[in-house]
Amino acid sequence: GQDMRYIDEKVAASSNYLNKIWNSARYVLSVLPEGYKETKLDKSKLSIIDKWIINRMNLTISNVTKNMEKYDFNAASSHLYNFVYDDYCGQYLELCKVILNGNDENKKATTYQVLLTVLKNIILLIYPYTPFIAEELYLSLPTHLESVMLETYPKALDELTDESVNKEMDFLFNLIKEVRNYKIVNHLAPN
Repeated sequence: GQDMRYIDEKVAASSNYLNKIWNSARYVLSVLPEGYKETKLDKSKLSIIDKWIINRMNLTISNVTKNMEKYDFNAASSHLYNFVYDDYCGQYLELCKVILNGNDENKKATTYQVLLTVLKNIILLIYPYTPFIAEELYLSLPTHLESVMLETYPKALDELTDESVNKEMDFLFNLIKEVRNYKIVNHLAPN
């Protein structure tokens, strides 16, 4: 029935994906202040990019959970893959570097917590697929149980959802894409 052929390219792509998660975790843990303590997220303190990534995380948790319950592991994995590559690593990690390099300590504190919250949920979502990597990453988090196996499966943070920011962020991402394309077409330096 569900036998899969061995394809070198799929193995390489999976390795790159897990390496992306590993490196994003290393980055997040490296920017957290020494002795960082987790706090509850306050919706009123979230920036537009924080709200956007939480919206995307909530959608991903919902889609992954729904597909796992239907035993459609490939679809569940695809939703998670797209979230990790495109939303978290491709957009959010890059955008939050501006805040982390700034001087506003309150914004930094909120960004740290959002980074950690999303990372923890990614780790919990990959656990069924890659238990050993998930365990290693989970135990490196500032606050953790004895094992990732004891952690509850992620649930969407519906109280933090703010759909109103999605159009604004789509506009921003399209603008960034257009500027990059303009630079390529006109042979301008990327920076």
